[in-house]
Amino acid sequence: MAFIPVGTSVENAEGSASSQCFRAGDFEAVKCTISYSSTVRRMNCLLPVQGNRCSPCTQLRRVLKSRKHGREEKERKTKENIPNYLHSTIGHTKMSRHELITKIHQQKDKITTLQSEIDKTQRKFQREVSSRGVTLDFCQTLEIDHGFLPDVVKELKNEASKREMYSKVDLWKNYVGLLFDEIKVKSDLVYDKHSGELIGYCNLDKVGNQIMNFERIMKDTSITETDADIAK
Repeated sequence: MAFIPVGTSVENAEGSASSQCFRAGDFEAVKCTISYSSTVRRMNCLLPVQGNRCSPCTQLRRVLKSRKHGREEKERKTKENIPNYLHSTIGHTKMSRHELITKIHQQKDKITTLQSEIDKTQRKFQREVSSRGVTLDFCQTLEIDHGFLPDVVKELKNEASKREMYSKVDLWKNYVGLLFDEIKVKSDLVYDKHSGELIGYCNLDKVGNQIMNFERIMKDTSITETDADIAK
């Protein structure tokens, strides 16, 4: 009932009968364990009673809920009749202030919806990639060199096809795949901490594996030398 100002009377005519009420202020009244806050009351309200509301106010509540429902229904129909300015060909110079504000709100709602769809698609894409066991690490199977490498390009195309990045039906998959690749590349770029210049690209997973292999080789070498000394 917040739309009714404090102290304002409300009238409702239904046939020959007329019900009157008002919105009372919040006087922080307390009776036993029940506290009474600001609310709408009938003129003949019984005031503090043991319960949520008295009998006259119970009848009033049904009237006000009916009004509230009618107001919400009117707002819903009004919203449905608002034209879609996202695909409108009318120039901004010919639009009124109200139309421009409405268009901005529609654009915000559209952006929010698209962002939610992108997040949902990203989670689905990652689950599919994990379940298929797809990898983009070609260093172990292809010879890496400078310049244009046809074998690498062919392998890249095959991997992209598995992700449906060449799909002609769902074009959004093409852009999602490119976006993920860009994020992956940028996350592995290395910059100079003093100048901020780009130094190169570092695959941390590969570097970590190389360090582990090196440590294992050193450990195996140490064990072999110890066994040789014992044999002597």
